[in-house]
Amino acid sequence: FNVNGKKLEIVVKKIINNRPFNPEVVNNPESLENFYNIPELQGF
Repeated sequence: FNVNGKKLEIVVKKIINNRPFNPEVVNNPESLENFYNIPELQGF
């Protein structure tokens, strides 16, 4: 969830598609590291 309590589907989608996002909107940006470089999800 972000700092406003919303889910992070858009942020995860941006990570998967190698698009920039603002890490300051995420409570725990380190938790998103699992979504980087997943070949099965590239271009999803």
